[in-house]
Amino acid sequence: AILADVSEATALAETVQNAATFSRAIMDTVAGLIVVLDKNGSISRLNRAALLTLESNGVDPADWLGESYVGLIRTAFYLPSGGHELASNVRELVAGTRRQFDLDLSVQLEVGSRWFHIVARTMEGSDQGFVISHRDITARKVQEDSLRKQAQRDPLTGLANRAGLSDRLL
Repeated sequence: AILADVSEATALAETVQNAATFSRAIMDTVAGLIVVLDKNGSISRLNRAALLTLESNGVDPADWLGESYVGLIRTAFYLPSGGHELASNVRELVAGTRRQFDLDLSVQLEVGSRWFHIVARTMEGSDQGFVISHRDITARKVQEDSLRKQAQRDPLTGLANRAGLSDRLL
């Protein structure tokens, strides 16, 4: 009976280990940056893309584990637009008054200005926390800006067209 109990415990431990390895493999396969927060809003896990991004910007990822996501984001990166909205939304997640949010955010990194689409969701389960994904949408934002400028200029002369003049006058 003791041998059966030990065998069952060993099999259970192996199943748990396999599940953790599988979970890590899934997170590391995702191209976007994934940050997992515990129920208090502190960083508990980062995927490979997040680790590499932090390291390429001179940040030691080990310094981030266990720290407040909101506090680190606000101090580590310059957020020209949306920083307050991001912090507010994360605080609402942690407080339980919001279950999810998404927003576009401009971030100033060592490599220049980048835009990210951020999606955050509350995790269900015994070790409740939050998953925040950050997808780089810089190319899309650059294209949108280019199209916006093209729509306001005459292609032949480069002068403001009716739409461009209307925007400036209003």
